[in-house]
Amino acid sequence: AHFVACSCLVLFHVIAYSYWLIEIGLNTWRDEHPTEHHRLSGPLLLFLTAYYFVQDTSLLIKLALAAISFAGLHCDYLVFSIHLMYVCAQFETLEKVFEALRITADKVASTVGLAFCVQYCFLVLGFLTFSEGYGFADMDTSSCRTLAECLLAHLDYGFRSGPVWSTPDLTLWRFVFDYTYNMIVILILAAIILGPE
Repeated sequence: AHFVACSCLVLFHVIAYSYWLIEIGLNTWRDEHPTEHHRLSGPLLLFLTAYYFVQDTSLLIKLALAAISFAGLHCDYLVFSIHLMYVCAQFETLEKVFEALRITADKVASTVGLAFCVQYCFLVLGFLTFSEGYGFADMDTSSCRTLAECLLAHLDYGFRSGPVWSTPDLTLWRFVFDYTYNMIVILILAAIILGPE
């Protein structure tokens, strides 16, 4: 039903708008080339018709929605979740959220890079100095043996809580590590990521 609805949407758009947009484009071409009307009967007409047909971004979006619907029908139903972005973009408030994300994409990417670097520094420091390892409140990651395994655990659980130790011994180095981790990652870095309120 979804694919049929998307196909009907494309068909209705082609019937209602495409011919009109092609005619506007051809008339514009005629106005810009007043002495070359005789060339508009052969392959140039086909080329310009196809060109103005493809220039319709609204039609291209509807064709993409139909293709996604077809892929969701024949490949995996989870592909239909892509349509949610289109639905969200139809609401003015959510469209402004997408616009804000687009405008600040470089700042968001820089913040993600900063978070990765800080987490990686704490990971390397903890991996090299604590032989027994440590976990987090949501998951015990003390059994990770390679830096790559520990990195995935740090990136996944490291922003939610500070390190959780397997033994209750609190040495000076553990205290300093815990304190700086909680201050830098949990408080300061989380505040940077969340931004001003």
